[in-house]
Amino acid sequence: MTFAHPAALGLLALAIPILLLHVLKPRREQRTVSSTFLWESVAHPVSAARPWQRLRPSVLLLLQLLAVALLALAVADPVSITDTPLSAHTVFIVDASGSMAARDGEPNRLESAKDRAAQLRDELPDGGIASIVVVDDSPRVVLTASPDPDAFAAALGPLEPTAGPADWADAFLLAESLETAGAEIGFHILTDGGLTDAEQRLIPPGSRHDIIGRDATNRAITRLAVEPRGSGLHVRVTVANTGGAAATTTVRVDVDGVTAGDGTAEVALDAGETRDVEFDVGGGDRVEAFLEGDDLLDADDHAYATAARRPALTVLLCTAGGVGNAFLEGAFAAADGVTVEACDGSRPGTGADLVVYDRVAVPAEPGAPFLAIAPPGGVPAAGVTTTGAVDGPVITSVDPDAALTQGLDLSEVGIATAQVLDPGPATTVVGAAGAPLLVRGSMSGLPFAVLAFAVEDSNLPLQVAFPILVDRLLTDLGGAALPPTDLVVGEPLPVDTNAGGTVAGPGGSTSEVVAGGPTPTATRPGFWSITPRAAADGTERPVRVVAVNPDPNESRLEPAQAILTPTRTRQEGEAPATGESSLRHWLLLPLLAILVLEWFFAWRRRGVSRAQWRVSTALRIACAALVVLALVAPSWLRPADRVAVVFLVDGSASLGATGRSEAVGFVRESLDRMPDGAVAGVASFGGNARLELTIQPDARFTDPSARIDSTRTNLATALRLAGAVLPGDARRRIVVVSDGRATDG
Repeated sequence: MTFAHPAALGLLALAIPILLLHVLKPRREQRTVSSTFLWESVAHPVSAARPWQRLRPSVLLLLQLLAVALLALAVADPVSITDTPLSAHTVFIVDASGSMAARDGEPNRLESAKDRAAQLRDELPDGGIASIVVVDDSPRVVLTASPDPDAFAAALGPLEPTAGPADWADAFLLAESLETAGAEIGFHILTDGGLTDAEQRLIPPGSRHDIIGRDATNRAITRLAVEPRGSGLHVRVTVANTGGAAATTTVRVDVDGVTAGDGTAEVALDAGETRDVEFDVGGGDRVEAFLEGDDLLDADDHAYATAARRPALTVLLCTAGGVGNAFLEGAFAAADGVTVEACDGSRPGTGADLVVYDRVAVPAEPGAPFLAIAPPGGVPAAGVTTTGAVDGPVITSVDPDAALTQGLDLSEVGIATAQVLDPGPATTVVGAAGAPLLVRGSMSGLPFAVLAFAVEDSNLPLQVAFPILVDRLLTDLGGAALPPTDLVVGEPLPVDTNAGGTVAGPGGSTSEVVAGGPTPTATRPGFWSITPRAAADGTERPVRVVAVNPDPNESRLEPAQAILTPTRTRQEGEAPATGESSLRHWLLLPLLAILVLEWFFAWRRRGVSRAQWRVSTALRIACAALVVLALVAPSWLRPADRVAVVFLVDGSASLGATGRSEAVGFVRESLDRMPDGAVAGVASFGGNARLELTIQPDARFTDPSARIDSTRTNLATALRLAGAVLPGDARRRIVVVSDGRATDG
């Protein structure tokens, strides 16, 4: 044990005047009495010839000396010394990604992480300061270098888990940028794991970590895909058992808020199994899938997708002699809103949404997206040529990720004869050994597909996959592609920032997007409505609805056993950090009790005038009030009277050598003119941002030395860094010295 303020032990000298008061002769009040006969039997004399008397021990004297001793000890603040792994400035890096909402904490993992952070905060070394970096899809600093435990608790309190991923790279960059002069910095990570090997290599050296979470039981909807199928919709729900034992769960599909007639199914999942559940439902605009059952994470039990109705399409079907094709016409008739026009031979499809060249030559300028079926000689203008023919080709490869073939079963398709295509720059989607059968490409900005065989030369029209493939060709080639359904939390919304507009998120929240401003990101799952600003001529642009889902990677809840953190080499002569736990509170309550007892005994032996007694009582009350205030530990907030400035210097290549020199000169001149009491720092930025000079008084800047990515200009990252390092007890200012050409953020 030691004392935080040993000089305060000098207060023990207050015992001297107390002892003097007990040996000095009290000044008696003179009263006229009729006789002193009855006082003659008193053992002690009522008068003294000397101004002092012999010190006599008493309970009152003992209480007063004990009060002085406790007061001196309390002001000296006895502390117990303990070893601590925390640094003088500890940055707490708190994971708030989707998996931290798992309910195997108190009540979830993030709350457990916050409780653990609060415990660790109490173990800081004497005079230690703490910062907090929150890690989600957009990392941010919520507390900067604060010695105040109440400010630490207030910063932790509002944190909530998101449904998005954790951007660890940006989080570690922010954390390392919080270095303060004169205080050794350390980092403590609170997470359930999930860092990739590349992310673990970015962990600051010497970091420590706590793994949060203990269970992994979870079932999740990892994907919801919707495509038009005739007059209705075909919905595919991908369900995964991401942790725990085998289980049976119920999947439900709603269209525009109403459960579809055949929109419910039970799914049995083995441990680690993933299954697709398919539904054919009526038409609508908004599709939702729900997973019922008890698991640890709620966010991934609800998925969203948009299914805007396909606009009317005109298809030009070109055949030899204009005889048509019954198989193709039947498939087109089953698709909603498709009008088929016949064409004799080959001609450009100007005005049509899609042209189908069925065994006829493709013009050099087709004039519209097209599907070529066994075209004689291929499509030379698009780089697709024929090198011969093959009999009885067997499908051996299907691109599972291609929009045209995803989930299609083509294993039963038999083909009599097919062209041997050289796809050139086009992509093979379906192929046989040495013979591409379906290729997809682009020609003069127009999408196209080439089928190497005539549909009549195969059993494809008899397969379930045929109308689906035709429907997808209409959607993919005809320009009727639906809005994306796989946008996840944390990704940018498809907003035209050149025009601006209004974004309405789930729950009714709205925000304005200023023309030329940054692209907003999706911050929560649900349906987002984007209303572009009207055109210059007053024409209203259509509202677009997009679906945003939780990040499927956050559905894997098994906590990591550990994460790899690089070790930090201790500098020569550097002493290990220690923590101090104050014992003052054990002294203040007894001191308060002794003051009350002392007043009671003094009242019983009162031998002074009424005025003197009132003064002494007032002094005792003041002492007791001070003790109570010490227990309460009040704080006084005063307005900031100093200015803190961070200069952000653009270090991208677009500034050029001359511009960079002028920027550095401006910063130097500004630092030289700083008023007294002001503090400043300097950071350079390009694709990333790094501190050149920490926040300090009398800052002096020479030349930029931090290594940054000069090929890009990410102003958002630079502003986040500046906001992170600015102290909270000052009037904060950020000065950007740049050419204004931001390429990112």
